[in-house]
Amino acid sequence: MAIHERPAGRRAFGLIKLLCFVCLLFIVGALIWFFAPQWLRLRGVQTPVSVTLRASVVGVGNVAQVKNESEKTLRNVVVTAINPSTNQQAQYKIDSLDPGDIMEIGWVEWNWDFQPGHRIQVDADGYLPIAFSSAQLGVK
Repeated sequence: MAIHERPAGRRAFGLIKLLCFVCLLFIVGALIWFFAPQWLRLRGVQTPVSVTLRASVVGVGNVAQVKNESEKTLRNVVVTAINPSTNQQAQYKIDSLDPGDIMEIGWVEWNWDFQPGHRIQVDADGYLPIAFSSAQLGVK
């Protein structure tokens, strides 16, 4: 009984197709991570906060409202406003944010005018960062 083997060229072609597929998946994942991070939410791993915007009463632009959605106190919370097109950033640090608490961050705190295309990223000890796009926050 003869064992059928693929010719070497066909095996190599199959490996090339597999490698191309893996590269394509990597590229798509990287694009989603950069342009639409909200699609990659990981409950229990990412910082458990919600972010909303309201119009500023004093100063310019909007006020970011960061709410702790977990049942634990978040420590060393860093809220970062990011303009990807210019690589500009503004940060505001919060020592702790108790469960259900809301911290408001506006022009006075970080001198930032949130515009279309900007993002807000929130980090806290023990969690991966979570990002919110201007579209998610209703800025058009």
